[in-house]
Amino acid sequence: MWSTDYHTGPISCQQSLWEDFGISLTAKISYQNCARYNVCAWERVKGLPAGNAGFNLLPCPYKIRRDFFDAYKTDAEFAKVDVFLCSHPTANCELYLAFNRSIIMYEHTPLEFGRFSNKSWMASSIVKDTEKARERWNEWCKAVKLMSEKPNIVIAANNLYHARYIKYMTGVDALYLPSYCPSTNVSYSPTKKVFLIGGSRWTGEFWLQSEIKRAFALLAKEPDGVRLQTLLSLYPKGYTWQDVVQHPGVVMIPYQVSTMSMLEYYRHNIPIFAPSLKLSIEGARGEFLLRERIYGQPPRCNDSMLAPNPNSNSMESLEYWIPMVDWLQLPHIILYDSAEDLYQKMKTADLMQVSERMREFNGQEMERIKQLWQEVFLRTLRPFAPGKRVTPSSFAEGMQALYPDLKIGSDEWCLPPVQDTSVDKILSAPPR
Repeated sequence: MWSTDYHTGPISCQQSLWEDFGISLTAKISYQNCARYNVCAWERVKGLPAGNAGFNLLPCPYKIRRDFFDAYKTDAEFAKVDVFLCSHPTANCELYLAFNRSIIMYEHTPLEFGRFSNKSWMASSIVKDTEKARERWNEWCKAVKLMSEKPNIVIAANNLYHARYIKYMTGVDALYLPSYCPSTNVSYSPTKKVFLIGGSRWTGEFWLQSEIKRAFALLAKEPDGVRLQTLLSLYPKGYTWQDVVQHPGVVMIPYQVSTMSMLEYYRHNIPIFAPSLKLSIEGARGEFLLRERIYGQPPRCNDSMLAPNPNSNSMESLEYWIPMVDWLQLPHIILYDSAEDLYQKMKTADLMQVSERMREFNGQEMERIKQLWQEVFLRTLRPFAPGKRVTPSSFAEGMQALYPDLKIGSDEWCLPPVQDTSVDKILSAPPR
């Protein structure tokens, strides 16, 4: 299996499970924590733009896709690939369409990321809303629909929200396939009094504007020394899971509907405090929670699903979509309605009992996830003998044979990259 994602999270959370199935992964990642998993490719791969421009394949996407194909069509390592994985962004599945291989599209961010994401946190992935951008977005929607019709391609999402989001935008039923994120060889053993703050990308900015600020004021008056701190402030030189499991719990201040870090805490049976449905809706409306829920305002490509617009902060939309976020789907998460409620629950919750219930659920859930992945690999690997897939001689030939209804495009079909520095400061934020 091969991936050129721009984030290690979607891969690292499943890698040990894939190895159990005998799946060999070649990953070419350029992200802050890639060294931890030995998957770095800072120079990027052949045929792709340098740096983070590969998020949106700009300025000339069809030329880049053609160049990528030409760079790898006779590559010896590439010839061994049976299945491609695309996750961050999933829209880069477009790179692999002409290769005559199986594909796993594994969504964990909005579908438009890198194609119509004019509010994305990473400046280099922004795509300005133009007629050409809409044309390209429609082509990506069409590609998702056509991919879903092929027996050796799986369309999935690691959270219920984005599985339904794919349905809303394209009409395609995506498989809800939760991230595995297995625990390490350490277990929850709280010996410290400091609760951790998790989930906020802007840990020095946004949560101080929320109700959580008041929790600090309350805790500071406690004589027993209970405190809230970020991992970065506690462990500026880095940390291990042995460090993390010694803390009594994690207070999540979510910026997205699903994050790998929260799932990792959960799989380690560490009690999690997260906003209730009421507070999550208030936070989304007030933009002090879920700041990255909306990446843009892409037009729908299919209107078969009856639901309010997910990219809206209207009460109708939030009441429909917010219940699908991870912390409101997983059991045994301690939900808080306010700073005072959080404070009381941090003091009174039986955290050992909560952890034990999480452990029991995780044991059952991880067996279920294994079964789902087994079915995914049976579907994607069964049609061909390993390493026996024939690569077309040209990009045009492959696209015509496999996706005749999609545009091949010319080298001159280009979109100007957006130079938006308003979010550049986010690039220096610590990894999740």
